[in-house]
Amino acid sequence: MTDPIVLPPADCIISFWLLEVISKDQGDYIRYLRKFSRLLKPGGHLILLGALDMTYYTVGKDKLYAFTYNEDFARRALVGEGFVIDDCVVKKSAAVSYLVDYKAIIFIAAHKEK
Repeated sequence: MTDPIVLPPADCIISFWLLEVISKDQGDYIRYLRKFSRLLKPGGHLILLGALDMTYYTVGKDKLYAFTYNEDFARRALVGEGFVIDDCVVKKSAAVSYLVDYKAIIFIAAHKEK
């Protein structure tokens, strides 16, 4: 993910609405989680904030695709990549906007198994 720069293992990684924007499908999402895991120290933390069931977002006049996923998929993907979920909160969207389409926000705090 940071190639060609080599970084020392981190204590914590924070991802804010990143994976749904850069992933094209479930395989991509899982590969990026695996890359996060490789960047973390054993026991390191991952704080993940994302949009559930997001279909698009807009930048200027452009409507851009987003990878759509649900809470169950996010949980299974994290556990499958060796993370232990410490907390997971889902908050349904209360606002309607033409700039972005999503059903809920998910917040997950997890740590990498040692």
